[in-house]
Amino acid sequence: MHDAPVVSELEPGGEPRPPIIHPPQGRTARPPVLLRAPLAAVAAAMMAGLVLGRYLPLPSGFWGAAAVAALLTALALSSRRHLRAAASLALGVAIIATSALHLRYACFTLEGDHIATATGEHAVLASLRGRVASMPQTHAASSRPGRPAARTSFLLEVREVLSSAPDHSPATASRSAASLPRRWERASGLVRVSVQEVEDRLQPGMDVEIMGWLGRLAGPDNPGQTDWAELARRHGVHARLSVESPEAIALLKVERPWYQRAIWQVRSAFREHLWACGGLEQGPLLGALIAGERQPALRQLNRMMVRAGTAHFLSISGMHLAIFLGFVYALCRLVSLTPRRSAWAVLIVLGAYVALAEPNPPLLRSALMAGCLCLGAILRRPYTSLNALSAAAVFLLALDPMQLFSPGFQLSFAIVAALILLHRAIRRRLFGRFLRRRGLIVFREKDWLGRFLHYRAADAGIALATVSLAAWAASMPLVAVHFGLFSPYAPVLSILLTPLVAAVLVPGYLAAALAPLAPNLGYALGRVSAMAADWLTAAVNAGDHLPGLSFSLYPLSAWVVVLWFAALGLLVWAWRWRLGRIALAGVTLLLAGLTAASQAPAAPPGGLELHLLDVGAGQCAVLRTPTGRTILIDAGSQAGLDGQELIPPFLRERRLGRVEAVFVSHANADHFNALPGEPGWMGPGWLYLNPWMGLGGDEPSEAGALLREMDHLGWRTQRLAAGRTFPLDDQTTVEVLWPPLQPRDLAINDTSLVLRVSAGGRSILLPGDVEAHGQSALAKLGDRLRSDVLVLPHHGGWRKTLPEFVAAVQPKVILVSAGRDPQGTGKDADASRVFYRSIKTPGRYFCTARSGWICVRLRGEFEEVETMRRGEQGTGNRE
Repeated sequence: MHDAPVVSELEPGGEPRPPIIHPPQGRTARPPVLLRAPLAAVAAAMMAGLVLGRYLPLPSGFWGAAAVAALLTALALSSRRHLRAAASLALGVAIIATSALHLRYACFTLEGDHIATATGEHAVLASLRGRVASMPQTHAASSRPGRPAARTSFLLEVREVLSSAPDHSPATASRSAASLPRRWERASGLVRVSVQEVEDRLQPGMDVEIMGWLGRLAGPDNPGQTDWAELARRHGVHARLSVESPEAIALLKVERPWYQRAIWQVRSAFREHLWACGGLEQGPLLGALIAGERQPALRQLNRMMVRAGTAHFLSISGMHLAIFLGFVYALCRLVSLTPRRSAWAVLIVLGAYVALAEPNPPLLRSALMAGCLCLGAILRRPYTSLNALSAAAVFLLALDPMQLFSPGFQLSFAIVAALILLHRAIRRRLFGRFLRRRGLIVFREKDWLGRFLHYRAADAGIALATVSLAAWAASMPLVAVHFGLFSPYAPVLSILLTPLVAAVLVPGYLAAALAPLAPNLGYALGRVSAMAADWLTAAVNAGDHLPGLSFSLYPLSAWVVVLWFAALGLLVWAWRWRLGRIALAGVTLLLAGLTAASQAPAAPPGGLELHLLDVGAGQCAVLRTPTGRTILIDAGSQAGLDGQELIPPFLRERRLGRVEAVFVSHANADHFNALPGEPGWMGPGWLYLNPWMGLGGDEPSEAGALLREMDHLGWRTQRLAAGRTFPLDDQTTVEVLWPPLQPRDLAINDTSLVLRVSAGGRSILLPGDVEAHGQSALAKLGDRLRSDVLVLPHHGGWRKTLPEFVAAVQPKVILVSAGRDPQGTGKDADASRVFYRSIKTPGRYFCTARSGWICVRLRGEFEEVETMRRGEQGTGNRE
């Protein structure tokens, strides 16, 4: 670093003049960030206020008073030059308090006619009138056993409601509805509608009348499970409507303004063209990349791209719009339009595209930044990317403050901010030496190839590398916190996939633009885009098999994100100063220590620990031995739960190790259709079955398919029958009490493995779905059957032999895995009701239908029970 020359001259009287310091040649001093982007401070203050408004339990009046007081203080101090810094600070406090107040009113208060006010503890039969507010999504039927058929979901903007009886029973609701006065009442708000069959008549903007079961959005049933209710509330959705069939939906004829009808028709034609070009296979991917749609058909592809750290390609971002708008601008310049007129053309095309595409934070953020760039060119004003990004953040958060807490918003803005702030520093640190040496190279006139490689090609490669590294550095901690993944290949894969994404986008945008004018040419270009989408899908599938593609992480604190960005900033801007290097070392050590502490697995429980997950009508139990081994006992449901979205998040949230063994009690799909799991959280290990499962006979063919799939993944199979006893570890033994080895023409349920797990003098009995024949035989075992914890057989279903069986077990804690809490019906209604009332004592009886996830810990002489929903009947701790 060269010192600036100092020049001193003499005054006429002989006194020296003050020295004149000339800045070093070749350098231009850049103004501070806050002067170049004053809106950055506003956006930062606004985000701080939203965070405080959500997590600080302070009344709205406090925030209102603080905002008024801070604003008055700022006005009073602004007229005094020496107090302008204090005035700026007061203005920042006013923005923080106003933002907190805005969030409190926007997200924690509802209008008096909001549709959520018509919901109660149970679903009610109701009719709604309103407008379809989103593109209906069809969830394809799964080929896996026990999964539901295809269904359709969409958002409804409610205008009127006609409700009946507040009861969860359809028969009761129908009888009560006949005696209630029925009239349409004004209502507002968004409702998530789920039709249990395929409904292909609907398009956004249509007015409909729908009858179904209206209820509140439910929270997660198990630890680690995605809180879909919270995600819906972030988008202003506070209620759900379950519709049995499309026959319950009537299309209404309501006159809309011509421009609304035109936009909806063009939007529908736009999507139909993309689907026609891509077909059923690539149509959803073209819709995601070009129109911003998120289709359920892309769930598996999205899951693979999340593991690879490249999921940002599936949402419209700055790169997508840069390719599209850059092409439009180049065409305008090619036909000799001036830069200002070209900017007008780009702005008009951008507005039309935003109207056609699916609105989401990445698209709106990119569109606002591009609009600011166009306006800057039109008005001949300087353009600052960081200021435009801040303006986009302020605008979007003013419309919907809860967006700040969504992973999509955080990733979108963090990546773009990193590109703006880190691109130059990364380029200088990684490629500065090459760039300096390149400036000294002289090429001959005929050496065009060397000149091209050293300048055009090198600049493109450097830009791609720096952009990928900056995006990875910004997204890595957020992906780790929100998705529990670390993807070391992400920068390299982003570089490799970028050309393929561009190959999809360029012909795709051209095809959409030419479809109305030249349909055949538009279709041909669309097929080219679909072919590139095929290559992109193949590349993602190939990358999914890379060793060490991603590493699953236990839950991380939000402080990890704060410390990571602090370390990143110190590395880029404060490395040259000694104090900055010391601060970087301290922050790095703190970050490493916090991360290492958060990744420590759960300590061994010291006794038996049983987790009964809430899967509706089915069963999924996770057993932990005293030494900390993790065992899975059944994993299935009739409710259509995806095992990958249930079991791995649960293991991650509870910090449990990999599943080392799996017991499948019998061949009913609601006990195994969540298997097999991905190698990241399962085995391979031992798969324990009854003597006949998967060998044909009357059982479903899916059982054989499961065995073949588990065998392909390296699992070893062992068949068990009554009389077998073996250890799970040095403290835990499993005793198989049923079924007998000799076949007796047993029904599938009566072939269930009945397991008694013992450790430290305590025991748990898991009888599967054993029926009356098995229960009667087991009750005769006497002391061999007694256990501290009993999972009621067949999801608590009534059999005449059930009281005798429970009496023989003499359990201290009774658990039920079922979609409904058993009450007692049928021929023996009186006897069954008496029995269920006798066992449903607080602190002893727990059902997943009411309590959600249930955890029982047996330590010494005490039983401790923990449940997901603490306010439900029968929850609490027992010691």
